[in-house]
Amino acid sequence: MTKSELYETIIDGQRRHGQGLSGIVRALGENAETIGEYLDELIEEGLIKRCETGGSLGHPESNRFYMPTTGYNVWEDEGTDGKYSRHKGRYLNFVRFYLGALEEEEGANDLQKAINPTHSALVKDPEFLKSYTAWLERNKEELEIMENLDPTYIPANVTFSTEELEFIQGKTWYKENKTIKECLEDSIKRMDKDAEIISINNQLIDLYKRHTGNKHAADLKKAERDIVLTKQETNLRKKFHSLLHGHDENLHIQEIELTLED
Repeated sequence: MTKSELYETIIDGQRRHGQGLSGIVRALGENAETIGEYLDELIEEGLIKRCETGGSLGHPESNRFYMPTTGYNVWEDEGTDGKYSRHKGRYLNFVRFYLGALEEEEGANDLQKAINPTHSALVKDPEFLKSYTAWLERNKEELEIMENLDPTYIPANVTFSTEELEFIQGKTWYKENKTIKECLEDSIKRMDKDAEIISINNQLIDLYKRHTGNKHAADLKKAERDIVLTKQETNLRKKFHSLLHGHDENLHIQEIELTLED
């Protein structure tokens, strides 16, 4: 796993479940040491933070979660009632309810339901809904930020591979040496088209998978590959945009230094 992939995993997990990445990943598995190094680097870069849950059993990392530095953080939400608890995450069911991440467990007993309440149970609980509404009003802005987090990792010092430089320098707006403002406008328009391409291919994949047999096997593989390539291009554009945003928009693109990675 690369650092970019790890960061994407953290952000995607946060947007789906609202609790970040469990620290146990840096304690178990053959890649634990590398993942630990990446997590420390992401903390130093100010992109994520380590949160203690207040637990005390097992490996220390099992009581930690790694969270984005922006957006709602369930491990830091102490509420407004003045109550303090050594164990954090008192609003975990609230954020899971908000994200639609509460699972419906078939055949669960009363104790299991009490520990892990389902969405269908909570939506009928007036006391929960009353508290949830107050929590939602208090955290609405931070929750919206959380839902819109970008999973693309942008390093502090932007560098490019040989292939990435060739891609950038092969664009018409680069060859014509347009201004940064014009380059950004053209590139962002292309990203909008790429988003449409991804959406169409996802629809095609759903269609192909509904049909049994190998009739659409090649088409399915092509659609999946197109999504991967389009996402790679989108991520490169985001990285390139982050470099351009640090310069005067009236400068011409060929005046900007593009650094080749080591």
